[in-house]
Amino acid sequence: MTTPFFDRRIVRAIGWAILLSVFVSGIIGGLRRGQKDQPDWRSFVEESRYAWEHHAIAPDTGMFGYLPSTYFALWPFTVWSPKPIGLYAFVLANTLAALASWWILAKWWLPSGKLLRPAAIVWPVFLTVGHFQHVLQANQFTIWVLLLCIAGLTLLLNRRDFTGGLLLGLAGCIKVTPFAFAFYFILRRQWRALAGMTLAFVAFDVLPSIAFFGPQGAMEQHRQWTQRVEWYSNTRFIEDPWLRVLRHGHNCSLSVVLTRWLRSPPDATTQVVLHGSPPPEVIEQARNDLKPDEHLTLDPMPEPEKLWSMRRHDLSDPSVAPRWHLASLSAQSVKLIWFAIMAVTLGSLALTTLKCRKTRAGEASWTGEAALWLMISLWPSPMMRDYYLVLMLPAFVIVWRTVISTFANSTRRLGPCLALCSIVLCYAGVWLLWWEFGNWYGLHLVSFIGLALATAWPWGASIHAPSQCSAR
Repeated sequence: MTTPFFDRRIVRAIGWAILLSVFVSGIIGGLRRGQKDQPDWRSFVEESRYAWEHHAIAPDTGMFGYLPSTYFALWPFTVWSPKPIGLYAFVLANTLAALASWWILAKWWLPSGKLLRPAAIVWPVFLTVGHFQHVLQANQFTIWVLLLCIAGLTLLLNRRDFTGGLLLGLAGCIKVTPFAFAFYFILRRQWRALAGMTLAFVAFDVLPSIAFFGPQGAMEQHRQWTQRVEWYSNTRFIEDPWLRVLRHGHNCSLSVVLTRWLRSPPDATTQVVLHGSPPPEVIEQARNDLKPDEHLTLDPMPEPEKLWSMRRHDLSDPSVAPRWHLASLSAQSVKLIWFAIMAVTLGSLALTTLKCRKTRAGEASWTGEAALWLMISLWPSPMMRDYYLVLMLPAFVIVWRTVISTFANSTRRLGPCLALCSIVLCYAGVWLLWWEFGNWYGLHLVSFIGLALATAWPWGASIHAPSQCSAR
């Protein structure tokens, strides 16, 4: 067989050269932004130091979705190390986590064969390197979570359930979405993995919180965490299309994108924001004082050192808050649509997993199942940004396997078409980050859905093979 174009040594070398140049630019950008105290490093430093000094999480924290364990994980870099050393160590940790993720996937997730050698990892990474660059230059946590999830799933692949669950639980302590694997373990009756995840939560979040905040303080910090999560829940974003629009305008979660398509935007050019917890009479007065071109948003997150405050923002620029919409449904109708989509997708995934719970770890179909669950862990989240696609690297490996197997068999079927379309969509999303209109109306959500369908296809095909799945 003639060596395919993408597997030629010179082509792979060019791919690695482009990939690494983009990757290194992210490292350099992370160092520069950190030295200039720009986000996200600045907020990580300020808020983790506040927690260390005051034995409480700042009431105005921008890290509203993070458990106390995330603050603990930052202290070696932001509190216990001198200012430049901590930044360099954080960037180095991000870099090593990315490289380790690639190595694990190349060694254990790409089956051996003439067309699927470890060197083929260059192409799945190539497709996501733009998002790696974004995470690196913004000094974010996402690559840590990626490594822990890949390592945990690989341990499950090798029948080390307890340790795999432990690492997935540790990933959840940094960013809560991996805790969705708890439902996966229950469906597959992997009790040792569930025990490992539970131990991780207790050992890395609960016990350190009790030791640092005290028993009552630990309960209070977790209560405040649940309160902050409710403040920016899917229902809140559906109810007010302009909630935190200036800070999270690139949010492309399903609830937010549905709202932008199916609800009328506020008929106003000025946003009046009440931050914090103003008295009821203040809220009522603000509503009564609204001018015809003003819209009132209640944002429960207080500003620094203020119980409540009022801000006005000019949103007349359509590039900041586009006005086009497909329908003018009520908030309740959009909530019902969102809930129906969640129920159908998550219910179908759960039922299929239950049907296939006898699938042996180590089979190709299992890696597709695991990658899909990693994707779906983000599906109900009210926050989704373009760089979240870093977590989709295992799914890209599955999609690439589909493309290569099709090339080897010279067949044309639905799966390969989905795989190629998802690759085009996701890569287009990287190159169209500047396109505000596309980002606003869910370009990356479409990429996410396309990648999920392409990942589900080989797993779904295996369901019809009796040796792969058995129903009870």
